[in-house]
Amino acid sequence: MKNRHLIKVFTSLMVISMGLTSCVEKVNLDTMDTNASINPSLGLPIGSVHAYMTDLLSFVDSTFVGIDKNEGLYVFFEQDGVNLDFAVDQFGTGEKLDETLTLSRIPEVNMAFQIINQYITDFNEKIDIINHILSTGKIDEEITYLEEPEGIVLPDEYRSYITMINQYIDQLNELVGMDINNLPNEIKDILKEIGAEINKIGKLERLDDVTLPETEFTFTQESKYNFGFNEFIEGEKSIRIDSAVITGANVDFELFIDGIDFTKGDYILLEFDYPHLFQDAIQDRFETVKITDNRFVFSESLDHFMAYFDEINEKNEIDLAIHFTFVSTGSLTISKDATIRFQTEINLINFEEIYGHIWQKDEFQSGEIAFDVPSSLVKSDLITNNNILLSNPQINIKFNHNVGIPMLLKIDNFYYEKNGEKFNLDNNDATHNIELEIRQPEKIHEFSTSEIKLDNTNSPIAELIQKIPERIGVTWHVITPYSDNEDRHYLVNPIHANMDLDVTVPFQFDATTQISYIDTIPADITSTISDITDIAQVDTLCLYLDITSALPATVGVKLLFLDDEFNLIRESTPFEITSAEVDELGKVKTPTIQSKTIQFGNDLVEDIVNTKNIMFEVRLKGYDNSSKIYIQSTDKIDIDLSVFAKAKINLTSGINN
Repeated sequence: MKNRHLIKVFTSLMVISMGLTSCVEKVNLDTMDTNASINPSLGLPIGSVHAYMTDLLSFVDSTFVGIDKNEGLYVFFEQDGVNLDFAVDQFGTGEKLDETLTLSRIPEVNMAFQIINQYITDFNEKIDIINHILSTGKIDEEITYLEEPEGIVLPDEYRSYITMINQYIDQLNELVGMDINNLPNEIKDILKEIGAEINKIGKLERLDDVTLPETEFTFTQESKYNFGFNEFIEGEKSIRIDSAVITGANVDFELFIDGIDFTKGDYILLEFDYPHLFQDAIQDRFETVKITDNRFVFSESLDHFMAYFDEINEKNEIDLAIHFTFVSTGSLTISKDATIRFQTEINLINFEEIYGHIWQKDEFQSGEIAFDVPSSLVKSDLITNNNILLSNPQINIKFNHNVGIPMLLKIDNFYYEKNGEKFNLDNNDATHNIELEIRQPEKIHEFSTSEIKLDNTNSPIAELIQKIPERIGVTWHVITPYSDNEDRHYLVNPIHANMDLDVTVPFQFDATTQISYIDTIPADITSTISDITDIAQVDTLCLYLDITSALPATVGVKLLFLDDEFNLIRESTPFEITSAEVDELGKVKTPTIQSKTIQFGNDLVEDIVNTKNIMFEVRLKGYDNSSKIYIQSTDKIDIDLSVFAKAKINLTSGINN
């Protein structure tokens, strides 16, 4: 009766076991030995592993990981806003104007000296005439009087001379037609006294200065102020600035006057005039200033005006007119060597627009950009625990600017830093001649953006990234390609020019790359099969793996059997899972479905049934020596694990039916 019951239980269990899972091997009951023993086979599911490639994100700081529109995984990091300095300071200050004006060249002053010189000539002629009459004793005609000159102020001594000489002329004119030698002695004595006085006066020397009467006169000193921007070196450098919108400037002026005495209340009025600084009523900003000292310092601030420069002489010159008004209260004394020295400097605090042509043969700007690779990536388990050879990294260089000059960006060198050392890459490869044409914005105050993408076809980026560097650096320079001197360039202020770099590293690997993934599932084999059969009767255990692989590479798998404290009991022999069908880029097209049986004989059963956890170590590698691995977020592997136990049950002879 007992044996009949066991046979019924066994038969029921076999039916159940065949329906539990499609993954269980089919059992042929006809092959079972029913004479001496029964070998029941039981397939029971243990668990499943579903390993998605997005699980790789757990190894990397997800801040730097993204999924593209084609479901491709990639790492992304960037360096933003590396500002470029275009050294516009050279347009900030013009050349210092230093000129000297000799006042004797001024018509009014020159005329005053002519008057005084003529007076001296006339004076000395009267002395000569009087002396001639006295020496010859004859006077044939009347002598004209010595007139006091108009337009100058004679010294008091000279004015007294005029009075004295005219008195002598009166006395001599009374003797016209007479022989002085035959005159009475008393008259001869008078003439001797005149001769003695004339000798005392003597002839006048030229005067070193002249005094002006109460008057005023104005003259203008015209000059050209040169900003000094332009440079012309044929074939080397050409900078031509034609005009500028200046938003702020300081006009600094210093005046040194030599040879004028201001101690008696005389003064000079001064007014500036810049005819080519265009803005409504800009000239009204320059107030008339009064100069009462031999040194004068003046500073004036201007805002928002247009300056047009002299293009004919290829100089950045603007006309400068300084109006001087000399005001004499009756004692303005000017020396014959009197000068006015004036120094002028215009400092452009700011400019809004500069127009012209800018080109130079040598580099216009150079520098380097270096930035840290995120340490959470470099030190991640994905990188440190695997042999990673990323095959298609990309660097995108974006140049954004408002500079109205066409330019050419050239990459000179790539380098990386690792463990405190710097390493240069060999950039001599002709294919690595990296240039980016930087377009001039179409309109002023607009921006232009130029981009270049660097990958393993035009740069050594793959080599750079495969070094797993801690820091990446790029050295570069910018030149201004030669253009006709008539091309119109411009600069605007503020100048914005920056170069952004971003690095995109798709999870695309060379064939030799290996990536490990570990997953652990609970698997209490004892509990799984003990309710069905006596474990002591189990003489064979089989693990069945039903596998669906949607991974773009061959997968090496090894199972590690762990006890309840995760100590290793046994590990399986490694085996491979065939890659999914992939396209020419290494992307999965069609998953593969396959199975694997791992069998343990009687000598290992005892170890295996003590398993509480099974660890799956999955290792991706290229399925051949030239294959690429392109990982997408949809890539995964599914493994359903079942246990199949074979137990032997001995039957007692003489079974009752």
